[in-house]
Amino acid sequence: MNRADAILLVLASDPRGPLTPLVGTTRLQKLVFLAEREGDVRPEDGGFGYEPHKYGPLSRQLYDDIEFLVNLGYLEKSDEPALEPRVHSLESIEQLDASEFLCEQVPPQSPEDSDQDEREEEAATASSDSVVYKLSQKGLDFLREEGLLDDPESDAVRSIVRRYGRRSVPELLRYVYTRYGEFATESEIRDRVL
Repeated sequence: MNRADAILLVLASDPRGPLTPLVGTTRLQKLVFLAEREGDVRPEDGGFGYEPHKYGPLSRQLYDDIEFLVNLGYLEKSDEPALEPRVHSLESIEQLDASEFLCEQVPPQSPEDSDQDEREEEAATASSDSVVYKLSQKGLDFLREEGLLDDPESDAVRSIVRRYGRRSVPELLRYVYTRYGEFATESEIRDRVL
């Protein structure tokens, strides 16, 4: 599996279906980061080279790989603003383990403070989070033809996307910043996220 394959697998792993759009560059960056870190996905052509940046771990290589996939017709990318509903199913909550709950604990706040913090966090990531990424039918056919949907690493990617993919961007950032603090050192929103 190479980097491009890993990106396609992240997009194909949405439990709602392989052609479900993924909203937000920050979300895509963090899901690929988690696939590499926690899913033990090791692309043959080298890792994504994540480094600390303004919104946590950032891979400049990921941007190049996305453009490559768009040019091949395997990935569709739209800069149209989109809203993604926040959905938490009972099944997804039951699949979380206690350590994930512990990582996400934050000090109690008044409802007004909490609402204000969430608005600020969403606004901080809004510019890159209006981009919509979608696996094309051609990309899905490629994954099937190459047998990548049945590869053991694809199970790890699906597990990561199932576990973290439906979290809101602030929740996803909070988890990544808490678990991988060394990648939050350059973050401009670290104090608001944590």
